[in-house]
Amino acid sequence: MVGAAAIAAPSDVQVRRTSPTTMEVTWSASSFNGVAGYRVYYSELALPDDMERWRSVDVGPATVAEVRRLEPHSAYAVRVRAKSVLDARLSNYSDIAYTNRLHHGTRAPPPPLPFLLPSYKWQV
Repeated sequence: MVGAAAIAAPSDVQVRRTSPTTMEVTWSASSFNGVAGYRVYYSELALPDDMERWRSVDVGPATVAEVRRLEPHSAYAVRVRAKSVLDARLSNYSDIAYTNRLHHGTRAPPPPLPFLLPSYKWQV
């Protein structure tokens, strides 16, 4: 659309695993006046040049979404776009945010033990 104002992308995308198969995504709202909602994109294989392969979920004007039915203990990349109320145009993609493989209630593995070599006495 010629002369249409650009839709600002959402910013500060944050991702938190709430269970092995669920994550909560939050972001700062687009500064564009007239956002109807947002589209949250997520992928286990984060290939930013191949966004057609990412899955997505549409949400209303809220700045939080719960994404379910994820692969347990897998890391995900997440991006968000704003959608115009007037013509459903989408903003540019937000920066990518990443989940970790841990989930709620799981402790991080302990740090690796130092690699110890058996002690040898060298004789000269």
